[in-house]
Amino acid sequence: MMLDLPVYIPTAFILITIYIIFAFVKSNNLKKTTLPIIFGWSVLISILASIGFYQYTEGDKFSTFPLVLIPAAIFIGYLCKNKSFYEKRDLKWSIAVHIVRFPVELLLFQLAVRDLLPIEMTFKGWNFDIIPGITSIFLLIWMKFRSVDNKILLGWNILGLILIFFILSNGFLSQELLYKKFGYTVPNKAITYFPMILLGGVIVPVVIYTHISDILILLKKQS
Repeated sequence: MMLDLPVYIPTAFILITIYIIFAFVKSNNLKKTTLPIIFGWSVLISILASIGFYQYTEGDKFSTFPLVLIPAAIFIGYLCKNKSFYEKRDLKWSIAVHIVRFPVELLLFQLAVRDLLPIEMTFKGWNFDIIPGITSIFLLIWMKFRSVDNKILLGWNILGLILIFFILSNGFLSQELLYKKFGYTVPNKAITYFPMILLGGVIVPVVIYTHISDILILLKKQS
């Protein structure tokens, strides 16, 4: 199932997913099996979203959206537990991962004005995730000409992690099954459709993993 959207919106989500996987690969020391797992997962959730598996139907008592989040959370835990993936981290590329948060926020606003997700999930509401997206660009420019203090990078990553978890929780609570209970203006329909499903299934997990692993690296450097 597809939403009737201007072609630039789904195209942008697909391009952002490709970019974030590329940046993820560049910043980590991945095993040969890791990338096929990510691609396979991306294809699987895209197919399921296309056939309506994640969409809410009137009368549903349970949401299928956690079936996107739980495997991604397990994968994040696996990657963070295995230090070999990120010990030789390229910090410039890990910061470059977060650039996508700027265009994503602009796209979320386009979905909100079409009543496909609540305005609270955009920069016009409670979503401040655009801040790490914009500041990541300035950090990369800064790092190009001089070194950045690890304390600044650590604080930036902690703030970014808080912001991404905050908007992730809003995205979950505003889904069609729950949104009335938590006072959202409209339900978050868009996130269960292709290619927006890639936001919860791929883009956000990569952002969270990158923050957590960078924090672990920076704390180790501090000690």
